[in-house]
Amino acid sequence: MFKQNMKDEEKKDLLTKAEGLLKEAMEGKDFSELAKGNSEDGSAANGGNLGWFAKGVMVKPFEDACFEGEIGKVYPKVVETQFGYHIIKVEEKKPASYKSLEEVKDKLSEELLSTKRSETFYKWMDDLKKEYLK
Repeated sequence: MFKQNMKDEEKKDLLTKAEGLLKEAMEGKDFSELAKGNSEDGSAANGGNLGWFAKGVMVKPFEDACFEGEIGKVYPKVVETQFGYHIIKVEEKKPASYKSLEEVKDKLSEELLSTKRSETFYKWMDDLKKEYLK
């Protein structure tokens, strides 16, 4: 993981380490064990497994590598993001799909209600400020 004001030499050392781990993973060493022993990410405890995510959720270089990667294989390059260096293994991919209105209407209703409440609250606060802070 990159730290603020990290020196170039420190980044170079991290890249060297990541490249060594990538080599081990490409040679068949257990990816989960490598992640558990070396990752500084919160996913280390579960072997680096991030679960499912859709396009547009992760930072672009990471996401691009995940969606370009082959199922069951380690992505052949160390991926750099603002968070550090990443070694990626794609376990599965799901085709993009849409949910029916029935599947999302309760969640959508909650989100719309929450948004409306926030808008109403902030308008009320602005009105109070205008009235009492003249």
